[in-house]
Amino acid sequence: MELPKVLQIDLISKKSNVETLPIQVVKKYLGGKGLATYLLAKKLRPERLDPLSPDNVIVLGAVPLASSEFPCGAGYVISTVSPLTQSIYHFYGNGFLSLYLKGLGYDYLVLTGSSNRPAYLLVQPNAQVLFFSGKSIWESCPADSLRILQKDYPESHISAVGLAGVNMVSFATFFPDAAHPKFVARGGLGAVFGSKNLKALVFSKPAQMPPPPAPGIRHYITQYRQGIDRLVVPPEQPQKTFFKRYLRYADITEVFAENYHHLYTEEEILKWLEGIFKYSQVLPASVPLCPTRFSLSYQIPAGQRYSGETGSMPGFEDIYALGINLGLNEPGDYFHLNQLCYDLGLDPIEMGFTLGTAVDGFIQKHLDESETKEKLEWGKVDLFERLILQTAKKESFGQKLSLGLYGLLRRFPHSGLTNCVHLVKRQGIRYTTNHILSLFHLVTSCVDVHRDLPYPIFQPNYRRLCETLFHREPTPQELDFRQPEGKGKIVWWTENYLTILHSLGLCHEPVFAEFRTGDEFSFTVLAEMASIVSGIEFTTEQIQDMAQRILLLQRQINIALSGEQESISFPKQIPEKKEIKLSSMLAEYYPLRGCTPQGIPRSLEMLKFQLDPQHINRC
Repeated sequence: MELPKVLQIDLISKKSNVETLPIQVVKKYLGGKGLATYLLAKKLRPERLDPLSPDNVIVLGAVPLASSEFPCGAGYVISTVSPLTQSIYHFYGNGFLSLYLKGLGYDYLVLTGSSNRPAYLLVQPNAQVLFFSGKSIWESCPADSLRILQKDYPESHISAVGLAGVNMVSFATFFPDAAHPKFVARGGLGAVFGSKNLKALVFSKPAQMPPPPAPGIRHYITQYRQGIDRLVVPPEQPQKTFFKRYLRYADITEVFAENYHHLYTEEEILKWLEGIFKYSQVLPASVPLCPTRFSLSYQIPAGQRYSGETGSMPGFEDIYALGINLGLNEPGDYFHLNQLCYDLGLDPIEMGFTLGTAVDGFIQKHLDESETKEKLEWGKVDLFERLILQTAKKESFGQKLSLGLYGLLRRFPHSGLTNCVHLVKRQGIRYTTNHILSLFHLVTSCVDVHRDLPYPIFQPNYRRLCETLFHREPTPQELDFRQPEGKGKIVWWTENYLTILHSLGLCHEPVFAEFRTGDEFSFTVLAEMASIVSGIEFTTEQIQDMAQRILLLQRQINIALSGEQESISFPKQIPEKKEIKLSSMLAEYYPLRGCTPQGIPRSLEMLKFQLDPQHINRC
């Protein structure tokens, strides 16, 4: 087997070298999320780390299954310490980036330190990395950066950040493929690149692309495609049927119902969505090599404020965050705001809920005009456009907005701000990522599902999952999302399962779409796939132990980052709901994860998985 090669780039010394990881490390962590967590642990000194300091590390890696012939399998992971959450953040994507990286002879790229001036990097084979001044493109949008750089590197792959990234806004996005600007890495990854004075990464065209997947994998590719077929919505499918399918999948009606100033029935939501889609036309997948994605183009019709503007239709979460969440009911208005966020390199979801919380706080007199510089009120698209620009530039009230939703909320007293519920949106506060609290927020509030959280919760196969876990017919309490019984085990199992999926490079969406009996992509099947792609024989038990090891290591790092030796609890700004029996869920979850009742990994559990309880960098 060919062992993973890591291109290490020191941005301070401008030196680079290639390290080959030993087989013992691959046996413990496999690849993808697993090896990315290992590399972070090896390079970080996490105690009280400032994510925007040169001490932070960025890991970019191609997954073991990366291949242009594997559907959804041209995958990569990008990992760092998020300035938004102060914890490890993993972004999983599909596209050509992994193929270029592997084609150049690398499996992982590790960025340490910080450049002394604005720069972009040209990554070439044989550890050749060239530094160029990024001053001419420093404040340009990713699309403009792509156009400028492609003049000099016409067949390269380009990743970039926008204005918000170079200004280190805590929820600035990173564009892994600048040619597809609607596919972004969230979690403040753009701000980390900005803190390192990095505007873009340019990957030169490889002499040849990676080889096709191993012959033994082809059987699983066929099964994987069956899951994809269950997800893909044909362009000719009637729109209303599509809407209802989406509503069932994402429980978006509950998301809308949580909004404090609008309460809609499903029929009202469908009517609203149909109004949006009068602007639109269904197009093929917008994400390269990812057949589960669809896109919609739009053109704002004559007579509207932004008449004639065209673009790619925002995602449903973006539409909600920048639409009725801000009291805007005209689609053209929030389409315009969404496009503005992408042009500036801002996460539109985090931006929308931060703006909503600011207006809410202003109305409840937690903010006044001496801070905001103007009156904040619902439904004012011109106001929100100004505030978005201020945020990207970190000017005026935008300085405070640039801290993100939780950063803004920390200034408020304990209150009934109903936008607090959206703290559990994607890449929300540190309490949400890979913690049982996230699940309980999900099952009671039905907000968006984080990639590292249990996707089957909203799937029709939830009963099947329970039967697989409990080896019997689940009880009514276990099936009731509001009851704590069995939920700790579900979170523990699903975290383990998703960790192996993301360490192999399998997209969770088609896997869970095909998860009907519990046998299609069981841990046994995942062990077989891991054995084929790595050349190392893995048993089911070894794969399950691997997941536990990766998650314990990640948890240990997150605890060191936060400096908190206490159990997970609700942030003080969020009133705990009476129906949330968090302690009962934690009592079931922590022993399974090998933690104390306070959520700290036990020393014996760490030693069992060859993890040093004291020194993370000796993992």
